[in-house]
Amino acid sequence: QRRTRGLPPTRFAKGWRELVDHARDLGSTVPTGHTRKEQAALLGAHNIGHLAAAADAGVFGPGDPDEKSVNAYWESIDQARLRMSQKVGRLARIRAAIILRSLRPQTPLRAHRSTAVAS
Repeated sequence: QRRTRGLPPTRFAKGWRELVDHARDLGSTVPTGHTRKEQAALLGAHNIGHLAAAADAGVFGPGDPDEKSVNAYWESIDQARLRMSQKVGRLARIRAAIILRSLRPQTPLRAHRSTAVAS
């Protein structure tokens, strides 16, 4: 559903969420409330900073991305998930396949832009 439902910018954001949820299912700690760039830095071993930047561009860039861009982004997400899975042992992959943590309701997708407070 994340891949196919919603406007293109929303589907970019959902792609990133899919990747972060997969990392959590595999045992990585990724706190909520961080920007995509910060989350990518926390998952540095997976080399996914370019996917965080692509999600931000898809969400905040001028105009809506086209269907081809959304599909290409999701293909990259699928490849990154596969690489993440290959870096852990068999038991971790099995646990990730049956873990229910990522099925819990989550907070709504947010822009995750930091704002400065004027004094």
